[in-house]
Amino acid sequence: WVEGLVNLRGSALPVLDMRARFGLPRAARSERQRILVLDLGGTRTGFVTDSVTEVLSVPRALVEAAPRLEEARARLKGRVINLAEGGRMIVVLDPSALVDEGEREALAESARSAA
Repeated sequence: WVEGLVNLRGSALPVLDMRARFGLPRAARSERQRILVLDLGGTRTGFVTDSVTEVLSVPRALVEAAPRLEEARARLKGRVINLAEGGRMIVVLDPSALVDEGEREALAESARSAA
């Protein structure tokens, strides 16, 4: 599920494929795929996405705790954003819940050693 490392503005960026992580079939490469760059415990990490449909700036006041679900899902879905326009609710995943502490340390080490 670790795709490899890419050079992002002179820094090594580990890239992860969550489809492979969760045993889902790999998606065929396409123009719609993007790499979402997030900070995981101080290490910038790329997550392969099938697509990105929009990027929003959301006031903190609209971000709420996610409703309680079964424990496994509750760990991943840390927050929700309720948008009045269109009556939309956006589920916000907690990226640190996707990668455990040992994996984060290994990713950080691989990024450091590649720099």
